[in-house]
Amino acid sequence: MSMNWTLTGQWNEERWAQARELYLQAFPSGAKPEHVIRRMFQREMCELHVGTDDSGPAAMALTGLSHDRQALLIDYLAIREDLRGQGWGVHLVNRIKERAADVQQAKGVIVEIEAEDNETNARRLSFWCRCGFMATDYVHQYIWVPEPYRALVCSFDPDHPLPASGRKLFGYINDFHRKAFSSR
Repeated sequence: MSMNWTLTGQWNEERWAQARELYLQAFPSGAKPEHVIRRMFQREMCELHVGTDDSGPAAMALTGLSHDRQALLIDYLAIREDLRGQGWGVHLVNRIKERAADVQQAKGVIVEIEAEDNETNARRLSFWCRCGFMATDYVHQYIWVPEPYRALVCSFDPDHPLPASGRKLFGYINDFHRKAFSSR
């Protein structure tokens, strides 16, 4: 099976329509509202990665650079349920990492995952570790969502890594969310 990949840094109704269903299925309660995502594109702070196959939308990710352009944050990543476990998630993460290193000149990639101790989150953690990410010990509790979160990091150069401290990584993550949700 082959996958057709597209990338856009501008709001594109057609691309978003392809990604929307996957996005809402994967993040039913944790999805950013569409008007916030539109604003992120208006502020040039994100890119939308979409993979399609013969059956339609198959994979999506929403990514953005940190304010200092040192880190790429994977805000959301989803693979169509019938394709999970076939390597498409790893493939998409590798595409994102390659772009972050080669085109965007970032030091690495950061992602946050739910930190509650359950089977689903253990599978997610295992996936990200297989993709080369290192989990941090720090667990962050947002005031606006009930679930605790953990930051994971994948640095490209061991001599110039991103911080290994979860608290410092959440500095990047919180700045990104603050800018996304800010009405100014």
